[in-house]
Amino acid sequence: MIKLRRLIREGFFGRVLSVRLEFGYWVFEGDEIPAQRPSWNYRADEGGGIVLDMFPHWQYLLTDLFGPISAVYARTATHIPRRWDESGAPYDATADDAAYAVLEFASGAFASVNSSWAVRVNRRELLELQVDGTAGSAVSGLRDCAVQHRVSTPMPVWNPDLPDPIDYQALWSDVPDNMAFDNGFKVEWELFLTCASEGRPFAWDLVEGAKGVQLANLALQSSAEGRRLIASHAPELAILDLGLPDRDGLDLLRELRQSSEAGGGLDSQLPVLILSGLLLLVGAVARVSAAVRRAKSSWHGPTLGVTVHHRYAWPSCVHAHAGWEPRAGPACPGEYQTGTFAAVLNKYLFETR
Repeated sequence: MIKLRRLIREGFFGRVLSVRLEFGYWVFEGDEIPAQRPSWNYRADEGGGIVLDMFPHWQYLLTDLFGPISAVYARTATHIPRRWDESGAPYDATADDAAYAVLEFASGAFASVNSSWAVRVNRRELLELQVDGTAGSAVSGLRDCAVQHRVSTPMPVWNPDLPDPIDYQALWSDVPDNMAFDNGFKVEWELFLTCASEGRPFAWDLVEGAKGVQLANLALQSSAEGRRLIASHAPELAILDLGLPDRDGLDLLRELRQSSEAGGGLDSQLPVLILSGLLLLVGAVARVSAAVRRAKSSWHGPTLGVTVHHRYAWPSCVHAHAGWEPRAGPACPGEYQTGTFAAVLNKYLFETR
């Protein structure tokens, strides 16, 4: 998957159109051949089911590669209703052993996600993703990755009356192992321990884990109700604090811009509201205006706005609008003097061009 992520970040695909995720294998029922998975996996009352097992993994994998998931439609199934446990006793399988989902991304791309413990494998790996874009395609597993660029794409002609002369597999090229790939779990632990020792936040924290469970629950709800569910809403406005506690807000703005140009992250046309919680007098707003002008040069979306109010007892807010002409605002109520920028934004209206 590292090879696939590198292809995405280097723009190999152009605009990503669709993703096909295929995962699974045949799990023996346990009567004649012992099952290779524990029996609780197939009991709903014990937390079993392929959705709860695998969809949290699909959430962080697909979000990291293709951006936020905006909607999901899923159907679950229990294809094998009777299995045998570790002692050889039969039991009724009450949890889902397969799930078929269509995910929508905020970028406009779609993903077909098939997960099953009742499928026989005709793939190079147990997990494979096919990514199709305007400029190229790739089929990637955990280790192997084959690509086909636009210039190497064949031109098939559908004619069921004649044998197809094209050897499609021969037209794909494997991405070489031009770097060392260590064990993924080892790399993850090393990253976590490095962040812990240096006092830096770990990107995949409890909140990120909850997002995976949220996607699994949405898939189960979608299957139960037979309808498409919204997973996230596209924001109408991004609010960015210049004085972030662990990094510079301008650097984050540049990162968001680069991410949007690569087809992920925020929409490049999303309006961004810049805020600062520095202790400022009206005469010092010029410094903020200069900082916002620098931020504006790092973003190609609509004109930015800035709101400034300090964190302490000085009872006024300073607003600089799209034209960068600062003016003194009305007094801030006491509960808004603590740096709660979203509350200030909700309290006052700001014009943009």
